[in-house]
Amino acid sequence: MRKGWIYAIQIALSLVVVMGLATGCALPSATSPPASEYPADISGRVIIAEKVRAKYNRDKPDTMELTPLEGKIFWIVDISVKNKTYKDLVTASYKDWKIVAGDKVYDSQKPFMDIWPSTSMSVLVGAAGETTFRFAVPDTLKVSGTKLCYQGQEPYSYGKLTGGDRVAVYDWDLREEIKPVDTYLVMTMLTKRYMELKTVASWQGTSSKKMDFKAAQAPCVINYGYKPTSQITHSISVYAWKDKQSPMGLEAQSGPMRGVGCLILEEDGNYTIEVKAVGVEWWVKVGVE
Repeated sequence: MRKGWIYAIQIALSLVVVMGLATGCALPSATSPPASEYPADISGRVIIAEKVRAKYNRDKPDTMELTPLEGKIFWIVDISVKNKTYKDLVTASYKDWKIVAGDKVYDSQKPFMDIWPSTSMSVLVGAAGETTFRFAVPDTLKVSGTKLCYQGQEPYSYGKLTGGDRVAVYDWDLREEIKPVDTYLVMTMLTKRYMELKTVASWQGTSSKKMDFKAAQAPCVINYGYKPTSQITHSISVYAWKDKQSPMGLEAQSGPMRGVGCLILEEDGNYTIEVKAVGVEWWVKVGVE
């Protein structure tokens, strides 16, 4: 999406207006732990991942995908720690950190090749730090029914776990979700082309629906399509609008990607995406460079 394409988008949208020692690796996604009665204040934010991609040799770019055993799933936990009274360093030893759910205790994964289940951290008394851990837990486990536990020193410290967003593949080295790449129809009043973009959000359904979407970067491309399920009548329209702006939308277009429509969001921010559908199975996806 170069300057020419962005210029074309601007034209199109103007014509269609219907739309403590420091940690070894700081992790801004982790939140400050709330005060507690324990020797350390701890808390964690969970990302649930079906697979984890990681380097198995620090000196090479090669990666491998880790897949949990059947019935298990990965929890990636960004942990924040404030060491109030522990005399020894609070570290990121995989033997010391647990997830507790009632009478069940889940250990951090053991190291595999050169893939460790945590990032380095050393926290002196009076200091704070952050780390990230990888656990394999039952795929039925709910974040709301669990606690984080530090067992490296006594008495143990407990803290709250939050989050629970789910991703297909998590990059352990980059500390982020690996966005799937897909083909998008990118269409303005002047051009029509196909581009490989990263999918950052997607939905599907069989009836009318509204979805909230935060565009972290712009421009964004919305593609949508459908398959008729009724022989009597079928229709679909997709609209998007930002905050209090008027909706903008286009009917699904015909062409090489038959039945596929395109909307382009030029600005970042919070949007509402609305699908009005009758007699169809539909899908909507959002892509960025």
